[in-house]
Amino acid sequence: MTQERYSSSAILLHWLIAATLAFQFGLGEALEHLPKGPKQLDVIQFHKAIGMTILLLTFIRVGVRVATPRPAPVGDSGWAQRLAGAAHLGLYAFMILAPITGWIASSTGRLNVPIDMFGLFHWPTFPGMAGLAEASRHGLHEFGEESHVIMTKIGMVLFLLHIAGALRHQFFAKERMVERMMGGNRTLSPIVGTAHIIGFTAVLAALLAWGKTGPAPATDPAIAKSVQEQLAKAGPQPAAEEKEEEEEEE
Repeated sequence: MTQERYSSSAILLHWLIAATLAFQFGLGEALEHLPKGPKQLDVIQFHKAIGMTILLLTFIRVGVRVATPRPAPVGDSGWAQRLAGAAHLGLYAFMILAPITGWIASSTGRLNVPIDMFGLFHWPTFPGMAGLAEASRHGLHEFGEESHVIMTKIGMVLFLLHIAGALRHQFFAKERMVERMMGGNRTLSPIVGTAHIIGFTAVLAALLAWGKTGPAPATDPAIAKSVQEQLAKAGPQPAAEEKEEEEEEE
């Protein structure tokens, strides 16, 4: 069964995930420039919490996609349909694998730092990480970190390709793509449709820019105290090891 527009739940999840991803991309960039200290810990924890939220929302989105009818594919050339399908599949893979690899890296770092989920609860460590030998933990940590960086770069490209594809359909193929991801039954004029797309793009750009400023709530005081105690117990670190330790906190 198909329909002209996506379901209300699919539309809500689409825009919520898109907005969260834009903000998360900016927050990840902010982390690259923050000096070590309480502010860095706050942003790291916030970044992790948002990542786990994206993971949960993506699983819900996949469930909604399977359970609810969706519009038929647009009448496009074979290569364009295959490219769009691959980009969509890649986006879903990114939204699952990027948080999971970050979760693995967080769970295997030298410091025992749980993820503070917005002050509500602590996210558990990745299953099977407890009791691992030091060498195995270090190897998994390196794998998680490197994979997370790679997935993030790929995800940014796919995110931009998805936006470019929607713009192509709306402006060059003259297909009302924006309406498929909007509630109600309105048929938008070309001018109004264009205004909506400009507005959506401006909101995503604003969220990306906001994320780059590094906004973050204060970390759970118990976690902040634990980090300080672990760092004090470890003692002074050589510059190279100190840099590695900062990355492990991420």
